[in-house]
Amino acid sequence: MEMKKLDKALTVLEEAILVFTTLSPALVLFANVILRRFTMHAIVWAEEYARFAIMWAVFGGCGVAVRYGSHSRITALYDTLKGKTKLCMDVLLFLIFAIYAAYLVIYGFQYVQTTMANKTISAFMKIPMWIIYISVPFGGLSTLIRLAQNIVGTFRDYRAEKEA
Repeated sequence: MEMKKLDKALTVLEEAILVFTTLSPALVLFANVILRRFTMHAIVWAEEYARFAIMWAVFGGCGVAVRYGSHSRITALYDTLKGKTKLCMDVLLFLIFAIYAAYLVIYGFQYVQTTMANKTISAFMKIPMWIIYISVPFGGLSTLIRLAQNIVGTFRDYRAEKEA
């Protein structure tokens, strides 16, 4: 039961991040274009904000892509596999992806600690850069959680297929 609560909470968080970080930079950049065109003034932080929001969208969206299985992949060989061979390939792919996601969590968090210690701030918005860079370990962690959910589902499907 706890896994369902975690799944629901993570889904709401991931999707809220994606909606906000996709729509808000578009609105800010649109407003900036309109202001430049008609008033000859600009929002000086608009481009910086858009870069930061896109970074959050990319890393925050990693878990969503894993959840829905929408990462790019070539499946010509994979689609021909059956039974244990397919299960072994799933486990291998899971391990490779999990190592990468763990790398994002570990080294992303170390980088966040460094930027916090250095008190690095952004050029125009003057916000602490760790707020931006925390998106990297967040994306890695949400990816790890989604990968774990997927591999459990893969074993469940394999067991059900074997019993049938």
